[in-house]
Amino acid sequence: AAPKQPERILFCNMRRDIDDLVVYLDEICAKGSEIHFLSDVPVEDQQAALEDGGLNVDELQNLTVRHFYGNPAQRSNIMQLPVADYTGCLIFGPSKFELDTMHSDCTVLANMLLVRDVQNQMLRNPTISAASSKSERRAGSKQNLQALQALHTRPTMKGFDIRHSLPSPTRDVNAVGTQYTKDSALLIS
Repeated sequence: AAPKQPERILFCNMRRDIDDLVVYLDEICAKGSEIHFLSDVPVEDQQAALEDGGLNVDELQNLTVRHFYGNPAQRSNIMQLPVADYTGCLIFGPSKFELDTMHSDCTVLANMLLVRDVQNQMLRNPTISAASSKSERRAGSKQNLQALQALHTRPTMKGFDIRHSLPSPTRDVNAVGTQYTKDSALLIS
């Protein structure tokens, strides 16, 4: 069997038991893997949430954890990240909507569509990034639409799995650290 390759996984939003998932991924991911947290929770609070759950990131063997502050539902925040390089993405319902599952589901679905769109744009045109102006992105919108239509005919395009989990009971995400069929979107609810 081929040796495991390092993963680079995007986590959108925080939830109270996320530290358990980080520990699990540390066990199954290859050394050199990374988790990038993007949340509208300040970075210090993101780190505190992991520590409050009992996680000491300095003790992780295979993972490096990086935190980014921003709303995962805003394109400009997603564009700041190396979306084309991610091998996976987990989208969690924001903790502020923990008791409002309808709002949580809507937020997660919108985040998933946005991340997928940004990923597809960056894979089609690697020069698209946060440095690209709005007018440059708008000017390419017709080309982007044509490229999006062509996307479905190119099975070799690099992609990553997107998964989501509601803030209610922990869901089974055992295979997050493994490679699935590329360019697929799976929702777990």
